[in-house]
Amino acid sequence: MGNLDLRGCVVTADALNTQKETARAIVKKAHGDYCLALKENQKTVYNEVKEYFADEKLLKETMAADGKYLKETEKKSGSIVTREYFITDDIKWFEDRKEWEKLSSIGYERKIITRTGADGTVREERYFLCSIKPNAELFSIAARRHWNIENNLHWALDIVFSEDKLRSKEKNGIHNLGLSEGVNNYVSLDFFLSRFLPTIISRKPSIYKGLWALPTPGLWNKVEG
Repeated sequence: MGNLDLRGCVVTADALNTQKETARAIVKKAHGDYCLALKENQKTVYNEVKEYFADEKLLKETMAADGKYLKETEKKSGSIVTREYFITDDIKWFEDRKEWEKLSSIGYERKIITRTGADGTVREERYFLCSIKPNAELFSIAARRHWNIENNLHWALDIVFSEDKLRSKEKNGIHNLGLSEGVNNYVSLDFFLSRFLPTIISRKPSIYKGLWALPTPGLWNKVEG
């Protein structure tokens, strides 16, 4: 990571990479910012942040604060998806805050899916440690783009390359296979865009925006501040 210049970038990572060493490397070595997902592998931190955002009074205060709350509603086929983003720099209570390099805020994403059928309502909650200022719009972009990469890129790796079925215990072998799959994925996407994109655009311009929303392989998700 020391060879990367991440100035002006926000690095997102899944819970496996939410580590103090990762945060330190992003800030100290690469000069970037981070928005790291929390799960129960960081059990103490996860529970503390979860309990904080479970306080309805604090949530209402965050909603009332300028720029710290954002709500988005999206209509899909047979469902309505509502996303709420809360972010706060009220972290003085967090005893380990100095151990997380440049920790400036904590974030909470609440997603409610209301389906018209018998499935009813589904509620999903995610929590984040962030080095960014408490800006709900920037936080929402980082969170959404991370899961876009997670869902689309990992789908290709899992379905096309059967990555989840890999049972090799040889570290060099796993590393080399991962590199080759990433290169193949990139080449396949690049070939598709260069070969078929002009034709698709000429026939159906509405598809153009969707195609460019497809993720390309990479570890970093740049977000303009």
